[in-house]
Amino acid sequence: VCCRGLFCAKQWYQRRVRGCDRGTYETEGNCVKCPKDTYQSSKGSTSCMVCPTDTSTNEETGQTICLAENAIESLFSGLSTTLIAIIAGGAAVVLIIILTTIICAVKSKKKSARVMDVQIRPVQPVMTGQTKVGYVEYR
Repeated sequence: VCCRGLFCAKQWYQRRVRGCDRGTYETEGNCVKCPKDTYQSSKGSTSCMVCPTDTSTNEETGQTICLAENAIESLFSGLSTTLIAIIAGGAAVVLIIILTTIICAVKSKKKSARVMDVQIRPVQPVMTGQTKVGYVEYR
């Protein structure tokens, strides 16, 4: 906010060069948020538009669009409950496959990271003819 009588470069630039942002309008030289249930999708406007019938800004100010009153309900209103159940079931199956793949990858990585346990212990040489034979034991 600028003090009265002082030059405010930021506000001047915003209004004169860029114009007020979307979701706002210019009034008396200031950029003001659009009131609830109004919107402005363009920059540099001097007014906001009223939301069409059956839409609102959900009690928010400074909006660039209006939303359908019951957006979620209207999204699924044309779909049967059977189709919704199939979509939900398919999503659950995909999630299970992804989780299973991740778990298997982690387990596989742990398994391959194991170090072989090798113990070398001296054994009594066994005479076979003229050659001495020793052994290394692997577990």
